[in-house]
Parts: sequence; C-alpha cells; structure tokens
Amino acid sequence: MKVVSRSAIARIMILVLLVALNFGAYRTRGAAIDPTSYALLLGVLPMVQVLGVGYLVGRGSPGSRLFLRGFLAGGLAAMALYVALAAVAGGTLIVPLIQSAFTELLVLSPAPLAGWAFPFAFDAFASLVVLLPQLVPALLGGYWTLLVGLPDLDWEFEPSSRIL
Repeated sequence: MKVVSRSAIARIMILVLLVALNFGAYRTRGAAIDPTSYALLLGVLPMVQVLGVGYLVGRGSPGSRLFLRGFLAGGLAAMALYVALAAVAGGTLIVPLIQSAFTELLVLSPAPLAGWAFPFAFDAFASLVVLLPQLVPALLGGYWTLLVGLPDLDWEFEPSSRIL
C-alpha cells in the first residue's frame, strides 16, 4: 500500500480551498453588490489563484526559484495597482468597459447564450479580460529576474517549507 505524503495532501487541500473560494465568491454575484466590490472580485480573485498556483508549482523545482521570485513580485505589484484602480474607479471605469466589450462579443457570436449561462459566461469573460493585463507584469518580472538576477539574500524564501 502506497503512503500519501503530507505535502500531497496539503496541496490537494489547497486546491479544494481555491475551488471553494471560487464558488463562494461567484455565488455573491447573485446578491446585490456594488460595482466596486464586483470589480475587485473579478480582478483580485483570479490573480491570487494564479500567484498561488505559480508558487506551488514553482517551489517544487529548484531551477525556477529565480523566475518565481520575479513572477510573484511583478504579480503582486500588478495586483496592488489593480486594487487601487478598482477602489478609485471600479464602478465608473472597469465594469462599464467590461460590459461594453462583452456586448460586442455577444453581437459577433453565432449562437445566443441561454438565460442561465449568461452570468457564468460574463463572469468568465470579465475575469479573463481583467486578469490578462495583470499577468503581463508578472511574467515580465519573472523573465527580468532570469536575465538580470537577484542578489543573494540571507533570509529563507519558503517560511512554510516544513508544512508543505
């Protein structure tokens, strides 16, 4: 009988947590939330998940640690900029921009969406539209640290290495 390690169980639990977080967050879509909170939901949740999965995948291979540091730094900076933009102009800039882009996409689509599929398709499209501009600085940060490098740091990069 094969024994499952603690790290494998912990990774599965993190994956289940991410899925539960998605379902819980997108379930609030049905409730009446203000446009700023909705813009934050659409932009921050996918980016946190991309950074979390990138961390879990990248920390397993020692050759990608340098890229991982730059990826996380660039991603966190892009996410902080998005949070500031969404807090200032989420309801007046981000949500109407996404709605107009989605309306144009519906005009070009060959088949109409069913009534129940519309909110799911809109949320998926909106999350993708808001996530892609955040991924660019994250990837650029990762490649930049590969090209330039980082100084040798004295602190431990993985504070939770004993747990996972």
